[in-house]
Amino acid sequence: MQCQIVELKSLEVRTHPPEVEYFANGASKSLQNDLLNLLSGNGSVAIRLLKHQQQINPGKSANWYLEKVIKTTQGDR
Repeated sequence: MQCQIVELKSLEVRTHPPEVEYFANGASKSLQNDLLNLLSGNGSVAIRLLKHQQQINPGKSANWYLEKVIKTTQGDR
């Protein structure tokens, strides 16, 4: 099952900036929060990184993409 990364705008209570709410259907909220924390809440960068991983590694789960981007981001620091 291929994951589609989408930008969602919502009126829910948010812990991160409202420009971009969460981006992957069925993804762990904990992993999403971890990634946003690593990126200082920059949701647009998170979406760009996730979409890039989806292009080069199609067909993975939403959590796989999140874990991959988190590991890559942590390695870059």
